[in-house]
Amino acid sequence: MKKHVTLLSLIILSSLSFAQEIIENDNNPLSKEAGRELKLQEVFRIKDESGDFYFKMIGYFGNIRVAQDGTFLVSDENQLLKFSPQGKFVKNLIKTGQGPGEMSSRRYPHNFYLNQNGIYLFDSSARKIVHTDLDGNLKKETKLEFEGVSPLYSFHGTSGDEFVFVHQENIRFNLKTTGLYDLEMSIVLVSQDGKEANKIFSFPRKTFGAPSFGMEWAPFEFIMLNDFQEFFVYYTCEYQITHADLKECRILKTINRKYPRIKHVVSEREKEQIKKYNAPKRKYENDITSLFFNKGHLWVKTSTIDDKKRILIELFDKEGKYIDCFYLSIPDSIKAVWDNYIFTIEKDIDENLQIVKYKIIE
Repeated sequence: MKKHVTLLSLIILSSLSFAQEIIENDNNPLSKEAGRELKLQEVFRIKDESGDFYFKMIGYFGNIRVAQDGTFLVSDENQLLKFSPQGKFVKNLIKTGQGPGEMSSRRYPHNFYLNQNGIYLFDSSARKIVHTDLDGNLKKETKLEFEGVSPLYSFHGTSGDEFVFVHQENIRFNLKTTGLYDLEMSIVLVSQDGKEANKIFSFPRKTFGAPSFGMEWAPFEFIMLNDFQEFFVYYTCEYQITHADLKECRILKTINRKYPRIKHVVSEREKEQIKKYNAPKRKYENDITSLFFNKGHLWVKTSTIDDKKRILIELFDKEGKYIDCFYLSIPDSIKAVWDNYIFTIEKDIDENLQIVKYKIIE
């Protein structure tokens, strides 16, 4: 287990000492075909009409992860649904309860990760990691017994023999002050026995706080790469992505892009929050909405939505160079990008959720 706790100021100094790269990208990607619309072919569409499973939270909090053979898992309320590569429902891998291998019943989907060693489920209520094979058979259960790092915001898998979490600073809103502040989001490595936890990176996330009220301002998108040794994180409103190495515990580079910002459209809910809590008015959308890593490239889903071409996706190589961009004519709800396929969450005419798999023809 690595013996280091790195605060924000220290990680900045550490990054500079390792000659962190700043990659500046302009408006012109390397591809001569940039700006085109990719052709997509629908492979299948999964509905929950059979009654064997339901889609309730997948549109907001659930995730889709794909195994090497194309089998994929879908997390939802008290469910981890296994589907064949052809989209046929196999079974629900979640067993609720308090025993070994069982998960606490809860409203929001459990965090989970999938790799060549099986499935890892994080039960935040019971503070444990349940490791199963792809059929849901229990391999190991680890109780998280460390102290001083709480709450754990999200679970992202394994790196070597350690578990990777994101920890969110636990701040109680000051009853006398209202405004924006920096909330510390930290990358935490937990030992395989669950007894030690160490922060190795910290990132400031802008958040709005008022008496008895909090509201996200800046996003926080964190993705692990395929080798589970490196990650990308996006934590500012502007176009800035950080690439870091977990094994060496250092920031490798910051990727910037001259991005034409999109004007923010205020929702009715925001109008109420501005009036009730004196919340700040947002001028622009967050430049980036999601990050994916596929076939050696970083996929960046931007806030640009064209009326005809739909969603703008930008591609970067691992060195941080802006190499391509294209539009996807699908709803703004991408959940997974795997090989030449894209998984989305869509709604039918009756607002029922569906999982749709598309093949990229180009």
